Amino acid sequence: MRFINRSLTKPLRMILTTKYIFLSSIRSDLIFANGLYEETGVAVRFSRTPTLGKIVGDPVWERARNSGSTKLTIESFNNVESGGFQRKLLKFALNGFKEIITPSQQLADFVKKWGISNPVSMISNGVQVLGMSNQPKEFDLVTVSRLVPWKNVDLLIRIAAKKNLKLCVIGDGPENLKLHSLATELNAQVTFTGALAQDKVSQQVAKAKYFALLSTYEGMSFALLEALGAGIPAIVSNAAGNVAVIQNGVNGYVVDISNEISCGNLIAEILSSSSDYQKVSEGALQSVIKNYSIDRTLANTETKLLSLK
Repeated sequence: MRFINRSLTKPLRMILTTKYIFLSSIRSDLIFANGLYEETGVAVRFSRTPTLGKIVGDPVWERARNSGSTKLTIESFNNVESGGFQRKLLKFALNGFKEIITPSQQLADFVKKWGISNPVSMISNGVQVLGMSNQPKEFDLVTVSRLVPWKNVDLLIRIAAKKNLKLCVIGDGPENLKLHSLATELNAQVTFTGALAQDKVSQQVAKAKYFALLSTYEGMSFALLEALGAGIPAIVSNAAGNVAVIQNGVNGYVVDISNEISCGNLIAEILSSSSDYQKVSEGALQSVIKNYSIDRTLANTETKLLSLK
């Protein structure tokens, strides 16, 4: 393992990272890249080590959203924005990989639009199945995410305030202070835990009736799958990565977030109706056992890696 000081300038960090990846790659039969795409792409062009890349989002769009240089959704951004030099660099890097996988079909389609010449396919994310928990329910809703604009945690807080719901927010990010201020201003019943170790996340999620994910964009959320695997049904937006997982009334519910009032009303209605909860909870657990177990994902990824030799 190598540590690179973040106080160094970004160009120097990238050069050092590329060097260390190159040195590791010449001693390796295969490379699996789940990040550092630009550095890995340059390194393996020299080492020629077969590389499988896993793309879990659009880093160019995410940087643009976080910097405030765009307010476009990921769909609009990929349709109308070139992405400039960052996109060209990412395209160059990814074309150095032998194959690319993504956790959702929508993301695979985006990657192909970037001008990637090598095969792009989908392998769903997978998680350990924890099974049902007998934890007492302290929260109506829980969400686990990076606190960034497209996760729409502010929408959840406003709905919690208006509908007198208890909400738990797990995670950290650039929106942290803004969201704390909003919750205080609205006198919302929100518990912010910050970032937690994985075992603590699972314990906290089990204390909620429903897992909520009202994002504008999702590839395929590990946190969503983990909640389902603990028998916690989900209330999600109709982002492509969410509706690929959630079947309405089977393992959770899909809500339209374009109208905040009707969205809040529907969430409150779902929470007030307990007749189907046990059925949907069981459906949540079974959906992960059947489609999103870690064993299945690892087996599919291993098969893909070995095919690169």
